[in-house]
Amino acid sequence: MREYSCADIVLWQKKTRQFIRSGSSVKKLFFSLKGSKLPYDLNSIKRKLFNMKKTIRRILFKAAAAAIIVFAISEAIAQQSSDKLLYKYEAINTHSQIYDKSCIPSSIEMVLKLNKKVDANFYNYQKIWENKMDGTFGNFDNLLLNGIRFHRKFNTVRDNKFPLQNLFKTIDTELSNGRYVIVSLPSGYGWHMYVITDKLPNGEFVAYSKNGKENLIETNVKQIITKAKGTDIMTYRLE
Repeated sequence: MREYSCADIVLWQKKTRQFIRSGSSVKKLFFSLKGSKLPYDLNSIKRKLFNMKKTIRRILFKAAAAAIIVFAISEAIAQQSSDKLLYKYEAINTHSQIYDKSCIPSSIEMVLKLNKKVDANFYNYQKIWENKMDGTFGNFDNLLLNGIRFHRKFNTVRDNKFPLQNLFKTIDTELSNGRYVIVSLPSGYGWHMYVITDKLPNGEFVAYSKNGKENLIETNVKQIITKAKGTDIMTYRLE
């Protein structure tokens, strides 16, 4: 039997690795190996390499197809979930914002209705407020209304130093204890008040508001707040 030197083996391995990395054709590999002294069955090598390439292509194709299917299903589920969430709460469905600028008292009334403290036709605080332009959460801070005391929190400068993680942790705590959170979110050139009701599996918060009788919903509240560099909220306690 012929003996082969280490140099012959290294040459064969080197050329094979170069072929794999470069994606060269099988024919080029054969020509590059002809100068070596190693025995090889060209037809056998050819079949194995072609089968390997076919297997790799098949795996990549299946992976790409699977990724497309998963993406399509995820999008469909997300849309379906959003549609389902939109009308989740009867207290929100039947509520209305009755003035253009009454979103703050409207959100207060939504919380009262979600907690079954007032009936569906209760609009007392919006009627008092009407289209007040200079109001804030401060107008309701520490007030006891219909058995619920409201508290304003995170009334601080909205910038890169805003304590976003503390804010999100506070919202998490309120939701985990079965309470809702009123939040101010950017809307057009101003701000609009929403009520955070749920946390999604991806960690995002779901918030509702009203435009007249129309339901509004945001399912990426954290992202919105982060982009705005903070916001203030209202929490509450039952008394």
